[in-house]
Amino acid sequence: MVNRTCETCRYGDFGYSGHEGLCRRTSPVVVLSYVNTDPYPLTFWPTVKVSDWCGEHQLKNSVGS
Repeated sequence: MVNRTCETCRYGDFGYSGHEGLCRRTSPVVVLSYVNTDPYPLTFWPTVKVSDWCGEHQLKNSVGS
C-alpha cells in the first residue's frame, strides 16, 4: 500500500527541497500586509512537509494527472 502523504500526492510541489514544499490543491491564501499604513496584498500557498497528509490525497501517477 502506498503511503498517502504529501510526498506522494499530485498536489505536493517540493521543487528542489526534499523536506518542505507547497500544496497546490487549492488557491493561494490572500493576506493583507501593511507597509506604513497602506494595505499590501500578499498570496501564500499552504506550506507542507513530506510527512503531512490530508483527506484529498491523489497519487502523482493516477489517471488524469
